[in-house]
Parts: sequence; structure tokens; C-alpha cells
Amino acid sequence: MFDRLRFYLRAIVRPATLDHEMRAEMQLHLDRRVEQLVASGLTAEEARLAARREFGNVAVHQEDGRDARRTRWIESTFADVRFAFRYFKRKPLSSVTIVLVLAFGIAGYAALFGLLQSAIMRPPPGVPGDVPLVVLRGMVRQKDQPLWQPMGISYPELREMSALRTVFSAVTGWTEGNVVVDAPGALDRASARVQFVTDGYFSIVGLRPASGSGLPASVPGAAVESQLVGVISDAMWEDAFGRKEITNRTVAVNGVAVRIIGVAPPQFNGVLGGRGGDRRPMMWLPLATRPTILAASRASGAALSSVDSTLFEAVGLLKSGVSTEQATAAVRVVANNAVSQVTPPRAVGSATAKAPVLVYDADVVSLRGWTGPVKSAMGLEGDNNLAPIFATMGIVATLVLIVVCTNVAALLIVSCFTSSTSVTMRAKSCPPVRR
Repeated sequence: MFDRLRFYLRAIVRPATLDHEMRAEMQLHLDRRVEQLVASGLTAEEARLAARREFGNVAVHQEDGRDARRTRWIESTFADVRFAFRYFKRKPLSSVTIVLVLAFGIAGYAALFGLLQSAIMRPPPGVPGDVPLVVLRGMVRQKDQPLWQPMGISYPELREMSALRTVFSAVTGWTEGNVVVDAPGALDRASARVQFVTDGYFSIVGLRPASGSGLPASVPGAAVESQLVGVISDAMWEDAFGRKEITNRTVAVNGVAVRIIGVAPPQFNGVLGGRGGDRRPMMWLPLATRPTILAASRASGAALSSVDSTLFEAVGLLKSGVSTEQATAAVRVVANNAVSQVTPPRAVGSATAKAPVLVYDADVVSLRGWTGPVKSAMGLEGDNNLAPIFATMGIVATLVLIVVCTNVAALLIVSCFTSSTSVTMRAKSCPPVRR
């Protein structure tokens, strides 16, 4: 191994020495063969010709020997670099133009895919990128259509998925609502989105409130009044309260007194970001407070105990060594059990001719790439919506590269044509040589 490595280094550093040794060895073989043929009765000239015919084309054998070193690509690269520097030295203006065109083209290509990465493949603002979160989602499609659309899951499904301890380290879910927040001393009444969350919402996502504490764990059998605490977003803290001290202050949420115990980190607007571009200030309240808060404003207070109330979204942490495919298989069993409990079953659909027959399923996908700021603003959520975005970006990037390559080729053609014309003009202007 070390001998081969030493040979490669010699072939790279001292190729001329190896060429000289190879020519000397070939000549030695020819001389020996000539001696043998002379000894057999041929003249010296006939022996040299016969030896060369037997040996074959010396130049071809030398090229084969150079190829056997497996370093020709390095020699070719150095030769190309030397040619490029000679060209740059001979035509500096043309060379600078070509370099600038290539630089702008490559920069534009990188910028397009950088935009794709930052806008779509990153988690929503405020969500740590190093936490391997996965989205647990329901899916629905018409029976005669292949395209799946994401949908919510029910609370019973969420509890069963949370109990899959062989698959998930932790799972948290939430359901949303609209509320009006009013407080003594506030700048104005604020219309806000509220997420009623299950235990561990902030800790599972990997967030620590910027001020105060997170939501406490629910206590079975505790009075709802003791759980009327909430965390507000940084945007609500600034817009409604002017960043004044608000921890442990009581505000009215739909007319219900709620004690603020914390402020979320800046830019955080929910695990999945603002859905459909909704950037209103947010609050996070324990799930147990949902009936009280929504009932106060006569908002929709659908029962959460039904498997047909697919009002929840959820994220989780996969256990080490568990793939999304394995997790999908586990949550699919839960979803199928839930479908079988619905009357009539979800997968059968309505019996009327006008209503489409729907098919339901569930899966697990990585949070990275499933949603992002641009997708949320456009109302695009789900893996199926990535295809047109990637296709559009790919077409644009390919067109940029084609334009760049065309410009570089045109510059090279013009440069070569100018050089050949200049040589021809100089040849014509030279006086004939007298013999």
C-alpha cells in the first residue's frame, strides 16, 4: 500500500522522471531483442526493423504506460489550468468578462436554491432547527383522486398516538380558536389566535419563554379556574402592552380572567407558523380551559371526545433509531381504528350522490420541509405542494445556467474569431520573403 502511494506521489510530482525511466526500459527491451536476432543470423539493420515490428508502436505503449499510472486526470487538470492562465494573460479583458459572467450566473443559481432552502425547507420562525420534530397529520382524498390533502386529527387519536412510547419520546397537540384579549392598561383590545395545547408543548418544541415560565402540566381533577393561565406571543406583548411588565397580570380573554405567566420567544408564532399567512398575535392556553374560553363568546365548542372532531394538529419527537416510515405505520393503525368507530365510517363517505366519497389516512413527516414561511403565507402545506415549487425553481435555475453558458460560449467564439482575423491580417501585411 505504501509502495503504491509512493508511486502515485512520484507520478504526480515527477512525471518527467517516470517518462524517462519508461523510455529507457523500452529501449533496453528493444536492444536485447536486436541482439537475439543478430545472433540468429540477421544483419543489424534487419534485426532493428524486426524488433520494432514485434514490439509495436512505441508511442502507443508509452501512452498506455501513462494511463496505467491513473494520474492522467491530474496532469490534464494542470495542463488546463496552465492553458487558462496563458489565455488570461494574453486576453485579460475577455477573461475578466467571462469570469464575471460565470460569477453572476453561479451566484444567481446559488441564490435561487438558497431562497428555496431558507423559505421552504427551514422550520417556521422561532422554532429551533436542531430539534428533530415530526408532524403527525391526518390525510384525506376523494376516492377517485390520487392527491392527498392534510387534515387534523381527533383528540382520541392524539391520546393514542401519545401512548406509542416505542415510537415517540413525546407528543404534543393543539387546537386553535379566535379570541379577544382585553386588559387594564393595555393599549387596545387585541384580536388574537389562541392555541389550546396539551402538556409539554414548549418543552417538546425545545423553547423557553423569553419572560416568565411555560405552561404548567395539567393536574387531573383540578378546577378549571386554577388552570386559567396563559403565555402570550412577543408580538402581542409589544402591540397590546407596549412591552410593559405583564407577568402575573390578569387579562380578559373573551371576558374570562386569565393570568399571564410568560411571554414566548421573539418571532415564534406557533410550531407550524401562521397558517395561510395569519400573523395575528397569539396566546397559548391549557387544553382544559377551552370549553370555558370558547363558551364565554359562544364560539364553536365542539366536543373533543368524538373521533369525528378532527380539530387537532400534533408534533412529536421520534425515538432514536425510529424512522418516519415506522412511525407512519404505527399512527396509521390508530387512524384506521378511529375511522372504524365513526358512524357512518369516514372511509365510506356520504350515501348521497352529490357528496364525494372520501378516504382517510394518517402519516408522519419531518417538520423540516413540510412547512415554512413562504408556504404558510401562500397557504401551501403538505409534501404534495412541494412538487410545483421545486419544478418552477429548477426550470428558472436551468434557464439561468443556459443563459450564462451561452454568453460564455459567445465570448469565446468572438475572441477566437478576433484572434484568427488578427493573425490573417498580419500575414497579409507581411512582405513576401525573397529566396
